[in-house]
Amino acid sequence: MPAEELPNIRELLGEILLLLPIPILIVLLVFDITPFIAAFYSIGATILLSWCKKSTRMTPRKIIEALVRGANSSLSVGSTVGVVGIIVGVTNLTGLANYFQQFVTFLSGGYLFFLLILVIIAGLFIGMGLPTTASYVVLVILGVPALIAMGSSPSLPI
Repeated sequence: MPAEELPNIRELLGEILLLLPIPILIVLLVFDITPFIAAFYSIGATILLSWCKKSTRMTPRKIIEALVRGANSSLSVGSTVGVVGIIVGVTNLTGLANYFQQFVTFLSGGYLFFLLILVIIAGLFIGMGLPTTASYVVLVILGVPALIAMGSSPSLPI
């Protein structure tokens, strides 16, 4: 990168202060503060830190615009969580996860490799009708019990 395109180090260090809300959020979550309260304090810290520099200062109008953009962005996440909640409720109510586990275990013939292939195929079909996050959660609800029943470890290796 040519030297004239590189950012000025003084300007960069002046902007690095705006990263402080991220450690604030992490520390609050580590000390068992609820995610809503931790997010509230992090947003407040972001607004306060933006006032340290004129170029990043948030006026009341900018704060409202940022809140509106955040609310609009959260609608897709909220709808996904709602769909997943309905699917989880129906799955638990009807026992579909147990039937799915028995069915794919029977089809795999007791082999873990074939069970993985069947769960992957189920994931493809589930992914055709749901957003990525929702399909992942539904596949976990349906596939993980079958994998654990076949002897796969539910914990991650460290």
